[in-house]
Amino acid sequence: GRRRTFAALADCPPDGITIDAEGAVWVADVPNQRSLRVADGGDIIEERRVDRGAFACMLGGPSGTDLYVVGAHWPGPAALATFTDWMIYLVRSSAGRPSRVAVKLTIGRAE
Repeated sequence: GRRRTFAALADCPPDGITIDAEGAVWVADVPNQRSLRVADGGDIIEERRVDRGAFACMLGGPSGTDLYVVGAHWPGPAALATFTDWMIYLVRSSAGRPSRVAVKLTIGRAE
């Protein structure tokens, strides 16, 4: 189809992105350590912060509305080959669960 700009976010270089049932998108924002819910046109509807760069986001859970964010302290490209400090956060829940749950991941490196 014809391409168009959904939203122009001046201070948010988007990394991961997912769309919700209402047509808004969640954007992972590494340098600002957050995930944003953005409406068509660029209005920020919701913001969820984490304690490290947000690299990816997705919706899941029983109702498909729980927001999960993958975050990491960004080591820079030179150190990425040995990097293992990733976290998965549940930062938005509609099922009465805590609004911030973190699980640490250790990712092994291929030899």
